[in-house]
Amino acid sequence: MYQLTRYNNNKIIYCQFCRNCYYQNVFKKHLQFCTTYLQYINQYRKTIEWKPKYDKRVSYTKNPESFRSLVKDKKVIIVGPSITVQECNLGTFINNFDVIVRLNKSLPVPTRMYPHIGYRTDVLYNSLNTTDYPGENRFGPHFLKRQKVKYLRCPYPPITPFSNDIKSFCRKNRNIIDFGHIDTNYYIKLEHCIGTRPYTGTCAIADLLHCGVKELFVMGIDFYTYKHSFYYRNVSERKLRKLRNNNIHRRKPQIDLIRRFYLLDNRLVVDNILDEILLEKYDSLFYGIKSNIDFSKVFISGEGVFLDNPLPLNSKICIIGDIDPENIKVEKYENIDMLVDIFPDRENNIRKNAIKLVYRNKTEFDEYHQDKNILFTQVYRNTMEEKFKKNNFMFINPLFTQYLKAILTKTIFSRGTLSVELFIILIYSTFFENTYISHIDPNCNWLNQSSNEKQHYIEQRMLFQYLIKRGKITYL
Repeated sequence: MYQLTRYNNNKIIYCQFCRNCYYQNVFKKHLQFCTTYLQYINQYRKTIEWKPKYDKRVSYTKNPESFRSLVKDKKVIIVGPSITVQECNLGTFINNFDVIVRLNKSLPVPTRMYPHIGYRTDVLYNSLNTTDYPGENRFGPHFLKRQKVKYLRCPYPPITPFSNDIKSFCRKNRNIIDFGHIDTNYYIKLEHCIGTRPYTGTCAIADLLHCGVKELFVMGIDFYTYKHSFYYRNVSERKLRKLRNNNIHRRKPQIDLIRRFYLLDNRLVVDNILDEILLEKYDSLFYGIKSNIDFSKVFISGEGVFLDNPLPLNSKICIIGDIDPENIKVEKYENIDMLVDIFPDRENNIRKNAIKLVYRNKTEFDEYHQDKNILFTQVYRNTMEEKFKKNNFMFINPLFTQYLKAILTKTIFSRGTLSVELFIILIYSTFFENTYISHIDPNCNWLNQSSNEKQHYIEQRMLFQYLIKRGKITYL
């Protein structure tokens, strides 16, 4: 358990979170930026009573609806300052959006960059911080007017340590340009959720989604993976590493947050660079399974032997669920090489050949199907009953379940269990190039949604959406 030690002189406090000493009068301020302390609070936030201290009444957004009306139900694009947009030739594409958003020191946009990142700036998200890089973020409302900015949005609320910067700009502004900041309650929850102070870009994405945009396209944001574009700021590789993780910001929890938005909110679209960053762990999961496991070793027959896979890996596989089970149009499966039916209780069989019926366990098995190809989502045991020791009955290889659990917990899951439906979809979509799904609820209502399974439910939904985004499964 972490503890705080006060020295005898009563003026210096030793922080066992970061193992440094601080004067008593600055120690409370230090805890606001202590990465280890924030991680500790975030880890135990469910058991620690958390009461943020701020004045809910303080707001410098004079008309909150003006910003919401500007972006609500609009197609919005965020153009970040990464070097990856420097030669992208997407100026026309960007200019066609209803609202163009830029970040911090992106103005003025150089004329030579118009063909790549457009010329308009409708909304500027700026932290208003003038201390980190003296002289670089000093601008006034008249400058924004000349740049034809419609709205200046601060990604941080008027609480410590942002309030003085916001007050300073408001004194200069005098209603010259529309100004507002992120909702205080929403920001507090956001920072508490990720356990670190979010970047400007992270706040912008969360804020715009919260304000009800129709579509949000994000480009040029890479969480400091690459350097900035020449017109924004020139930083060394050493400085870039410090920007990724320091006493104020941590990169990983923000990537985790935007990944959740990306996979669970269809309004969010990102460029290929950010897509690779967000889905890197999922790609690693698939590469690990496919490169280390042969599909013929995933299942074991009831007789305890591995059977060769009779289908080539470019075969068309369709996994059929239990939505509207009796309204099956048989003709749409004529070109499918193998059907995998996870609802074996349907009254009318879809077809007699090239079909596998999936049972969750042996107790649910209907002996009427004993001559069919059956796939049990249970591990193979030598001690099972004689009636299940048949070549047309397949069980899961126990060694494969151990490997799958290990790689799932190492990459994307807090624990390595999957629902029956998702397990079948994952296995076939990993090994077969053409995997389709049919009569399966896209909202994942077939997953366990109980309160104690909430985190695992979200993780499984994200995996399912990843399969769709990567084109590993297609609705038939």
